[in-house]
Amino acid sequence: MKTKVVARNKDGFYLIDNKKFISVTTGLGILNKPFMGAWYAKETAKAAWDFRAEAECLNQEDYIKEVSSRGRQACAISLSEAQEVGTESHNMFDFIITNRVTSVDLTPLKEQSRVAVSNFYRFLDLNKFFNPDLKSETILAESVVYSKKHKFAGTLDRIMFLQNTLYLIDWKTSKQFSDENELLLNAYYYALTEMKESGIIN
Repeated sequence: MKTKVVARNKDGFYLIDNKKFISVTTGLGILNKPFMGAWYAKETAKAAWDFRAEAECLNQEDYIKEVSSRGRQACAISLSEAQEVGTESHNMFDFIITNRVTSVDLTPLKEQSRVAVSNFYRFLDLNKFFNPDLKSETILAESVVYSKKHKFAGTLDRIMFLQNTLYLIDWKTSKQFSDENELLLNAYYYALTEMKESGIIN
């Protein structure tokens, strides 16, 4: 019987055969990320600096409350912008690979997306993606993978052959690399192995 898969809900779960499977990214979200703490502190410090002229009439308690609020708002805006860059960049990556486009106009893109796409082309060039004499093939793209044994699921960006090597790929546009990235790929690999052993995929 074919497995019924529903993409992730807003609450951070997938529905697999009408059962809730936690999203891998939701599960890994509980991990401590030291670089994020430093980033939050920096954003709050910038908010405090921008607010300094208005702060003279406030007592300490009100000042701290206002700066904390402004810091949270600044972080929320930055995270939203980062998500937009991630989505825009992912769409460009998919477009480039699917259509084997050797160059694109970066002008309409956000500045960080331009950097991401430029770096992406470097990655493809290093792996000779556009060399017609070398095999490059997408095996899976934007596919939901899951483990029924451990009740988790996620959406895998790509499985590709590049230079006769099989790559399990999850695109990232962040400058930071954390343990979460490695754990995410390991979870996807485990889910793929289980699905293959169960005959769900070839």
